[in-house]
Amino acid sequence: MPDLIPTVQGNHASMKILVTGSAGHLGEALARTLLNLQHEVVGLDILESPFTTRVGSILHRSCVRRCMSGVQVVFHPATLHKPHLATHHRQDFVDTNISGTLNLLEEAVEAGVESFVYTSTTSVSGDALLRPAGAPAAWITEDVTPLPKNIYGATKAAAEDIRLHIPGRALALNGEAGNCCRALNACMSTSVLETNLGGCHDTT
Repeated sequence: MPDLIPTVQGNHASMKILVTGSAGHLGEALARTLLNLQHEVVGLDILESPFTTRVGSILHRSCVRRCMSGVQVVFHPATLHKPHLATHHRQDFVDTNISGTLNLLEEAVEAGVESFVYTSTTSVSGDALLRPAGAPAAWITEDVTPLPKNIYGATKAAAEDIRLHIPGRALALNGEAGNCCRALNACMSTSVLETNLGGCHDTT
């Protein structure tokens, strides 16, 4: 993170950064760290929390659009993840992990966001994580073909692919300014999906 988000000192100016899933473990940790680095943080979640400044859903385009105002960097760990397989329908995973990510990507382009960091999961690799016979471990690189075993891994893999097909020069989705982190498995709050929340509001 220090290379992408420098501490505000010297020639480094404070940045406005959107963190999705700010009530979850990873989102909260990101928001706390960024605030300690003296950046302005917009924390978006369907749940109120000490680090949530906007209560709303990534499924609602108007809410996402408002949250993007003036933002330079987006961290997107909000997700339905593996434990939700027992409590949510497959369509819920498609809506949140794919459609929600698409909303964020497209609105980030429209808002002129400079960097977008998407946290994926090792579950994308799925069966590719199995240790080959005689090998001490499975060696996973970006060249390994994902073999997800469930709807969670499949939707996270699909979201990875979507980010490669968003037009617009305003948002760097590849290279140093745009990143996809599979090793960071976003462990968010137990209720990440809220279909009845029609908008977003400030908590401050």
